Amino acid sequence: MREKSYTSDTRCGIMKLDERAIAAINSVLAVGHRAEVIPTKDGVRVMHVKRETVKSEESKDVAV
Repeated sequence: MREKSYTSDTRCGIMKLDERAIAAINSVLAVGHRAEVIPTKDGVRVMHVKRETVKSEESKDVAV
């Protein structure tokens, strides 16, 4: 079976997404969180970005 890959031209060079990177991105997006894709010299790094609201002492919501 041939492995799918996608390429994207960025200011840092070519970013190549293989099946493992795509699966990692999809698993993060499936739970409603954000995924960040960072190009590296060895391929890409997929980061799971999670945000939560933090209550301050004054009872005002502050987004982090």
